[in-house]
Amino acid sequence: MSSIPIALSFERSLYIGNALGYILYGISIRLHVGASVFINHLLGLQLYMAWHSIILLKEIRGPTHRRIRNGYISYTISMVILMAFALAANALMGQLMWIEHRNDPGGPMQYYTEKSTVWFNVLGSVTDIFADFMSNALLVRYSSRE
Repeated sequence: MSSIPIALSFERSLYIGNALGYILYGISIRLHVGASVFINHLLGLQLYMAWHSIILLKEIRGPTHRRIRNGYISYTISMVILMAFALAANALMGQLMWIEHRNDPGGPMQYYTEKSTVWFNVLGSVTDIFADFMSNALLVRYSSRE
């Protein structure tokens, strides 16, 4: 009976460590949904590309480009923040489903069905949708200049 809290804390630490790993390094995770599906979580690549883009944007000189450069830097930083919120909310919901409440009646899917409207899950979905809206707005703005 005393090994249950140790196993639960070990599972939590593994889950959090894996989440941080794919944030920082973009570790690929294999999901089994019918056939095997490989999904690469590329937030590590997103952090690298954002940092590198900001460095390159800082090198652009000239007073006419300052406003545009600062706009792209703000856009890059806000996209990283929005995607970090979405990732954190998904990781927290996954921990609650698969680790904390896996033995609830109905299993993890029943827990998700009952608790899918909890505030952090809604916030994660909203930030993900807003990031998608921002990326589409950038594409429309860029394509309308041609």
